[in-house]
Amino acid sequence: MPILALFGAVALLLCPLEAGAGLEEGGKDPGLASFGMGLHSRSEREIERIVSSPLRRLPSNARSRGWAELGFHARAGDGPGRLMASPLGAAYYRLAEPLYVTLMMGAFGELVLEGDDAFSVEAHIGNPYLGFGFELPLPGVELQLLGGFTVPLAGVDGAAAYHFAQGMRGLWSPWLWASRRLSPVVGARIDTSGDEAVRFGGEFGLAPMFWFGEGRAPAQLAIQGSLHASVVVADVVDIGARGLGVSLGEGVGTQLSTEIFVNVQTGGDRIYHARLTMPLNKPYGFAFAPEGVWAIHVGGGMLF
Repeated sequence: MPILALFGAVALLLCPLEAGAGLEEGGKDPGLASFGMGLHSRSEREIERIVSSPLRRLPSNARSRGWAELGFHARAGDGPGRLMASPLGAAYYRLAEPLYVTLMMGAFGELVLEGDDAFSVEAHIGNPYLGFGFELPLPGVELQLLGGFTVPLAGVDGAAAYHFAQGMRGLWSPWLWASRRLSPVVGARIDTSGDEAVRFGGEFGLAPMFWFGEGRAPAQLAIQGSLHASVVVADVVDIGARGLGVSLGEGVGTQLSTEIFVNVQTGGDRIYHARLTMPLNKPYGFAFAPEGVWAIHVGGGMLF
């Protein structure tokens, strides 16, 4: 199943779309959204924005949407070389004008080069997330209230793999990778509205992660927050940065990370995204230190 998820993510990124798909009567762009941050174009209708997390934005004029990203991390040293890949995908469906539902799931795969043409492959699935969002348009800002829960499918045998899957995203949304943890999630997101060349926003999420395996283990409280800003440097190119902070409760330090991203709209129905995630402190930073974890993510989104 993780292998299928990996190939599915790649297929979504590479699959060509018809140039006229998703256009309303009269040829107006209905506003495709991908999972990037702060993306909008200089067209009649603004393209909504989405931050990379399970608490994401849905265009108000879209019925359904899918997106996928694929993160990469590689390391070499005295030991064998390792190449890691982590796909993450989601689908959204709008039930009514202010309300939509979300389904999200990730996976992790690792290729270990052991020398003399020998190698090994390891793959694991993450915790599926099922949630909802409720949009509240306010003067000058756009507010979303979000909630949902994860299903505890991530096994304890993949704890080392999930460590890297979390680090590749700066520990953001740790409930997607928490081994044998059932997590109810609540959150909120706010963005400036309008067609400004510079836009700002923030996001907050909270989830008690309850043990759902054999024996007993204390619950963990995950709290995360982020701030982001983006600048439109061309009609189809958007560049920005994001700061992240994630805490897993008492006894565990707060993970701080930063991301640099670029979004490109190549047509009315296609958007591509790339970003670099860099943890700044332990347990995953500094990103480019020998024991640090960094990641390059690529992906895109489409209406369907």
